[in-house]
Amino acid sequence: MYYVRHGADGLPESATSSPARGAAALGTPDDGLMEAEVGLVAMHGQRWQQQDWGESNNRQNLSRVGGAPSWVQGAGYPPCRDCKTPMRFVLQLDTILPTVGGNTQHWGSGGMLYAFWCDACAISAHQWQCT
Repeated sequence: MYYVRHGADGLPESATSSPARGAAALGTPDDGLMEAEVGLVAMHGQRWQQQDWGESNNRQNLSRVGGAPSWVQGAGYPPCRDCKTPMRFVLQLDTILPTVGGNTQHWGSGGMLYAFWCDACAISAHQWQCT
């Protein structure tokens, strides 16, 4: 688990992580993710409310903002590192993201990066799950 505290402007102030896990544990690409414009739109229907990671079989892009997470290994809502309250799911990034160097970002052996938020403490948490 990787935690980031955010200042009043929303920018990261400091990062802390659990023992032996840090930014490298998130599988951050050395060459950075490719810049992209993203359009957000409300999607209706059961398929968009809950997508099963195992059934997508790499045929669907499961990146999303909000909604319900598509867990790779099982639900894992982290507690806030300060107040210990369960954090709210914010977004997930699928393993198919292109990098600046022309590669594809893989979270582990092909999984998902999840981001969570605590309003009270202005802390985000990031974790990934893979097969």
